[in-house]
Amino acid sequence: MSWLNPIAFVGLLALVVPILAHLFGRRMARRQVFPSLRLLRDARPTPVTRSRPSDLLLLVLRCAIVAAAVAALAQPRWSSSTPAARVPVRAILLDTSASMDRLTSAGTPARQSATTLARALLDSAREGMIVETGRPGADIAGASSWLGGHSGLRELVIVSDFQAGAVADGDFAQVSAGIGTKLIRVAAEGLPVNVNPAGVRGDPDSAGTKATWAVGNDTGLALTVLVADKDRDAARASIAAIRAIAPRPSRVSRRIAVAFPGHAARDSMVKQATRLDTAWQGDFMLSLRRNALLASSGERAFAMPPCESAGAPVALDMWGQAVATVAGAASGSGYDAIVFACVDVGTVAGTALLHAAESAITPVVQWREMEPTVVPDELLQRWERPAVEQAPHGEDDTSPDGRWLWLLAIALLLLEEWLKRRDRSVSVLAPSEVKRERVA
Repeated sequence: MSWLNPIAFVGLLALVVPILAHLFGRRMARRQVFPSLRLLRDARPTPVTRSRPSDLLLLVLRCAIVAAAVAALAQPRWSSSTPAARVPVRAILLDTSASMDRLTSAGTPARQSATTLARALLDSAREGMIVETGRPGADIAGASSWLGGHSGLRELVIVSDFQAGAVADGDFAQVSAGIGTKLIRVAAEGLPVNVNPAGVRGDPDSAGTKATWAVGNDTGLALTVLVADKDRDAARASIAAIRAIAPRPSRVSRRIAVAFPGHAARDSMVKQATRLDTAWQGDFMLSLRRNALLASSGERAFAMPPCESAGAPVALDMWGQAVATVAGAASGSGYDAIVFACVDVGTVAGTALLHAAESAITPVVQWREMEPTVVPDELLQRWERPAVEQAPHGEDDTSPDGRWLWLLAIALLLLEEWLKRRDRSVSVLAPSEVKRERVA
């Protein structure tokens, strides 16, 4: 058993108070019946020293109340030897950069293997979260801050291929003391062919990376457009205009839907929309807000009142009405996020919204992501460190074991009150008994 606040035992000095009170307190005189006072001899009052306290049972109760309260303030915790008591809280950073699209020796993408491994680590943790990020080194400080609000064993896990530049030595300097770090490498062998929005095709091999220009002729979008039947022609015109600007990317990992007014399922999707609760959804929302074409065309648009849409607004017109909002999708809907448009699909603002949404989910492949250089294993081992158990604090400030001692102190207080009431009732009955004897 351990004590989280042992300084509280100084409060045991308060035991002196009930002991002194029972030693030097005034005692209740006992009534004695005499037939006549004439037979009593004259007595001189003499000082009497007391060596025994009065009301021993009441004294023991009051000392027990003080001791129980002091022990509860010291916050005892009975450590368990079961394996469940040593289960850590984990913050898992899952690398989703372009280099994670390389294939492993099993023939599966490194991103898929890393996701499976991260979910297994989350299932075996007492509590945890998975943060999908393309910059694991930049998010180490945030994950460390989240772990700092928990007690017990805490562990920061990074699942990545650890390409050069993904993490650096200075990133781990922001990890709080006591938080363990665990780095898991997902080995990948080569990069698949990638085409970025500008039509650049990359063919990596062991000797390097070759870049060629590719012409895209796909007329579709990388996202789902939900419109009414009467607006299908307008939607095709908007998609054709977007394809004239840039070809469709070859790889999109997110499922995004843009719901325009008039679609049959729009109202139900609004009611089932959820809040944005993942890092990539926040990046997607910020990308829409920073799109200059959407912002300028949205100011000149006329949002149809009322715009009954859920989520966070990403564009406003000149009157402050929402032109579009973005929210999370309900589980089972088949989408990862939904953009609710408040303008018609055939308008300039509607076309700009479709282009901004596709640009926001299009992976921008940095050329350094195409290179096979990785962080050495020796350096990863130097960054790792074991987790150290931390005492509860914050919202979990009170020890659960100490609460039982508070209940014991309350029960003893009730017992003390019952004993005092019983003594008072006995003292009240004594004069009536004397009166009855005098009458007799």
